[in-house]
This record gives sequence, structure tokens and C-alpha cells, in this order.
Amino acid sequence: MTLYSLASSSSGNCYLYEFGDTLILVDMGISKKSLVTKLEEINLSIDDIDQIFITHEHTDHIKGLKTFVKNSTHIVNLTSGTYENISYDFENKNIIEAKNKIHIKDVIVEPVSISHDAAEPVGFIFHYNDKEFAHITDTGYISLPLQKRLDNLFFYLIESNYENEALLTNPNYPFNVKKRINSDMGHLSNDQTNQYIRHFVGECTEHVCFAHISEKNNDKDLVFLTNKDIDINKYVLKKDEVVKVICK
Repeated sequence: MTLYSLASSSSGNCYLYEFGDTLILVDMGISKKSLVTKLEEINLSIDDIDQIFITHEHTDHIKGLKTFVKNSTHIVNLTSGTYENISYDFENKNIIEAKNKIHIKDVIVEPVSISHDAAEPVGFIFHYNDKEFAHITDTGYISLPLQKRLDNLFFYLIESNYENEALLTNPNYPFNVKKRINSDMGHLSNDQTNQYIRHFVGECTEHVCFAHISEKNNDKDLVFLTNKDIDINKYVLKKDEVVKVICK
């Protein structure tokens, strides 16, 4: 599997998973023009994408979707809650539910429920070549059943959104915004993510990508420092740069 992180931050998220000859795009929080440009950087085009999966309806995850679906035949997979909270209709949608698996060629996609202030947000677990790959962003906590399901997977893409002290002392963030981010319906802090990863990592685990890093309340060095003792391949995904992660 190869992951191309096309954008990963509080202002835009877009990830491309390449499982052999199957390409799956998760979220479209960048413009269609930007998506085309970033795909060209890695010698790919929109036509190469098999299907699209949307985690939830917040702008930093669907910014380019409206323009994209106007002239596209790609199937867009999303929950009914997400679809109902998007302000436009489109034809090539596939309504999905948590735990109901979707088969795309030789890949199985398993949606899982997460906790965020959106209508019906989900993360995903991809099954490919007897390995499992988790994609978990935009959640204030991870429930006990999901923790059990995420135990000892091969690969994790998980958000590490903010450093707690940086958020709480940020003079530019109103109290209600800090409270929302720091809640069970908000985002994961560096410390929370570290605790979860320590719990998840097992003999099958080889890679973890820290995603959705806040530009104002976090930075790459803090993420690495918090996770310095986790002995697997670690990557911090960047805001606008294309990051390629090869997992064998």
C-alpha cells in the first residue's frame, strides 16, 4: 500500500490510498484544481481514482466536492447523515453505514463510527492483502468497542490535532472554541493520540501517520516528541505538501 497525503490540516484534508491497482480517495477538503495539480505531481489523474469516501460534512473535508461531482461519474461513499447535511444533491452517491463493508476490487472498506460534532461521522478500516489499515481523524475520543477493533493493525492514520497547553493558552481562540476542540465531540490531542497508539500497537503494527495537525496549536516537533518512545515507523503529515508513505 502507498499513501499519498495530499493535504492534512485543520484547513483541508485529502488522502489517496493506492492498494495495488485500486485507488481510493478519502475526503476532498481541497479545491478540484488543487487536487488535479497534486495528482499530477505523482503522475496520476482524477480518472485513475476508483472511488471516493467522505468522513463527514465539515468544509475542511468536502471543500472541493461540489465542483468535483458536477462532471464526474465517480461513486462518492458517505453516510446518510453526512449527505443530508451537504447543501447540494448529486447522483453518484452510495449511502454507507458503520460496520457495513464495501468491496472495491480486491479491497474491503469497513466504515466505523467516531465521535465528532458532525451528523454521522465515520473513519475507515481498509482490508488488503491480509493486512488492515485504519484511517481515524476528527474524533474527540475513541470508544471502547472501536479501541478493541483497532487493536494490533498493520497501519494507522490517526489525527494528533493539538497540543493541550498550546490550545488552552492561545489568546486568539475564544473559550467556546477551545471547549469544543477539547471535548469528546472535538479532536484528539497529542497526549490522547499517544495513549491510544500505545494501546493499539502490537506485533502486526509497522506504521503510524499522525494527521490533521493544527497549524496554530501544534507542530511536527511536538508530535514527534510526544511519541518518541513508540518503536514503529512514524510520519507527521503536512498541511499542503504531498507526503508519500510506502507500506510493505
